Amino acid sequence: MKSEYLKYQEPLKRYIAKHLKPASSPLFSDRSKNFRRNLTGHGTGTLLPDSTGPAVAGDPVDSLLSIFLSHRQESFHDCLFRLIDAKHLKASDVYKKAGISRQLFSKIRCNEDYEPEKSTILALAVGMKLNINETNKLLACAGLTLSDSSIQDLIVRFFIERGEYDLDIYNSYLDLHNQPLLGSS
Repeated sequence: MKSEYLKYQEPLKRYIAKHLKPASSPLFSDRSKNFRRNLTGHGTGTLLPDSTGPAVAGDPVDSLLSIFLSHRQESFHDCLFRLIDAKHLKASDVYKKAGISRQLFSKIRCNEDYEPEKSTILALAVGMKLNINETNKLLACAGLTLSDSSIQDLIVRFFIERGEYDLDIYNSYLDLHNQPLLGSS
């Protein structure tokens, strides 16, 4: 375990330094200005009603919104179990490798609307040995994403991109950086 820890120590430090954005970074400032302007209806070409009154039934926005909402992606529950089936994994192997309890996994399986914490979803991704694209898809289905401003997310991304799926290694580095651990048991 100690040699595994040393093996990743320097590359992990470089990876975090390269990808960590300062908290004051104006990363989305232009987009958020355009979004706010379009929300009030004062942007060019917007289809949204202005702030003087609510949308009325039958207006073009209502129709367009219905079409837009019909393209909703699959739920976290459906995405998780589709990935488990696609990878021909046993549910018991997944929750054991993810370090989560059988009770929590049962809650996820039985309640289609249940969305676990991000650290649990990341643990499931590690337990299923998902690549970075699959991990991002699973997170997106829960309304989450891997962030370049989160040390926990950078550590997880670092190991996934290197094909490392030993949860103990993840948790050693997460603990070292005072981050929430993956799994629940």
